[in-house]
Amino acid sequence: MTANFWKFWVGQTVSRLGTSFTAVVLPLLIFRLTGSAFNLALSSAATSSSGSSSGPSLTGPTASAR
Repeated sequence: MTANFWKFWVGQTVSRLGTSFTAVVLPLLIFRLTGSAFNLALSSAATSSSGSSSGPSLTGPTASAR
């Protein structure tokens, strides 16, 4: 395996670990700062819904077919 592959693999691993850490710690931080379960749920919902809207949209081909 080449050095470029290892650089890519290590970079992706560090990136995914950082993303996972943020997904766990950010809601806990929000709850600790606000003390509100509602704010915790709101931030979790906003975080999880943002990933689904960034993917490819299925409405484009349907809308343009009309």
